[in-house]
Amino acid sequence: GRAAVGNPWIFFFFYRTEVTVGEIVTAVKLHLHEMVAYYGDEAIALFGRHLRRYFAGLPVKPWLQAMLNAADVATLEHLLDTVALELADAVPNSLQLA
Repeated sequence: GRAAVGNPWIFFFFYRTEVTVGEIVTAVKLHLHEMVAYYGDEAIALFGRHLRRYFAGLPVKPWLQAMLNAADVATLEHLLDTVALELADAVPNSLQLA
């Protein structure tokens, strides 16, 4: 359903209570590559609207604008890798279950 939009790991909560930033970045990269395969060069511009949903609840402000303005896949992947390293210990507030 709609709860899975930007939050595809919602189904893991049957077994786990949190998702790591590394897992989020992996999902983002998979989604990005699928969009590039389908839309070609236009995918980067279209992908920006998904980034905010994926990173809701995380302190990504220092990188978000650069990710939204990325001109190519390599640049966006580099920024995603940086986010994964810098926020390795963070757990998104929106993905924590009590």
